Amino acid sequence: MSESCAIITTEANSVLRDIHDRMLVILGAADEGSWLDNATDKKEVLGLLQPCPEEILEAYPVATLVNSPRNNRPECVARVMGKFMLTLGSRSALRISGEF
Repeated sequence: MSESCAIITTEANSVLRDIHDRMLVILGAADEGSWLDNATDKKEVLGLLQPCPEEILEAYPVATLVNSPRNNRPECVARVMGKFMLTLGSRSALRISGEF
């Protein structure tokens, strides 16, 4: 058995729309079986590729420290004070919480 990985995007939901027009597809636990089952109808699988519920996400401003892959530490996703401005140099973190 080979292992593989896919990163699939869809249109952004209202939480992320001001940051980017696309977002990762985030499957809920109830959909994992259908996604992994080769017998699942193609139309059903494609129906899973929707934006996740807004209530499980929180977007907030983070330091520009996150712009470099060399920085791999908790400060990269720490909330920073101040008004969030979507500019070329700013980044935001995304936190997923709860089950859906």
